Amino acid sequence: MLYSIVDPEGYGPRIWFQQVPEGKVAKNRFHLDVKVGGKREDVSLETRKARVDAEVERLVQAGVRCAGAVAVRG
Repeated sequence: MLYSIVDPEGYGPRIWFQQVPEGKVAKNRFHLDVKVGGKREDVSLETRKARVDAEVERLVQAGVRCAGAVAVRG
C-alpha cells in the first residue's frame, strides 16, 4: 500500500511512503532521495553537482544527518 503527502499549493514535491515486507527490527528510519540537479540534457555536470552539494549543505544546516551519497555517472 502506498501513501503520499502532497503540497496543497502544488509547488512542493510529492513524498511517497511505501510499506516494506520486512518487520520492524530497529527504530524508524527515513530515506529520502533528493533530486535537485536538473536534467542531464539541460544542465552541465558541474552545475548539477554544485546544486546537489548546496542542497545537502542546506539540509544538514537544518538538522538532517547525511548517512551517505551515491555517485551517478554523467
